[in-house]
Amino acid sequence: MHQHELRVLIVDDSEDDALLMERALRRGSYTVISERVATAAALMLALVPERRWDLITCDSGVLGLDASRVIALARQALPHVPVLLVSGRQPSELVLELEMANAFLSKTQLNDLPAMIRALLILS
Repeated sequence: MHQHELRVLIVDDSEDDALLMERALRRGSYTVISERVATAAALMLALVPERRWDLITCDSGVLGLDASRVIALARQALPHVPVLLVSGRQPSELVLELEMANAFLSKTQLNDLPAMIRALLILS
C-alpha cells in the first residue's frame, strides 16, 4: 500500500489521544510527521508557514486554549491549512467551534480519521 506523508499539528493536552490519532493515520497509509502542542506559547511557535502543516487537529478541551481561539489563530496564521475539530464532546456542545472548523470527528471514531483527512485535503 502506498504511504502518503502527512504533516499534522495536534492541539491536544492528551499525549495518549495524540498517539491514538497518529496510530489511526498510520493504519490509513500515512507516514505521520506530527507535533503535539498544549499551550498558547507552543501553538504560536508552531503556527508558522515554515512548518508546512498539511492539517491542524484541535481538541475542544485543552486547558487554557479553547477551540474557537485555536481555530481563529490557525485561520489567521495559516488560512489554507484545514482545521479538524477532534473531540470527546457532543457536537451540540460545540456550535461555535463547528462553524469555524473545516470538519468534526468524535474521539470515539478515530478509525474514520484517515478517510476524513483525505476528504479534507481534496477540498482544501
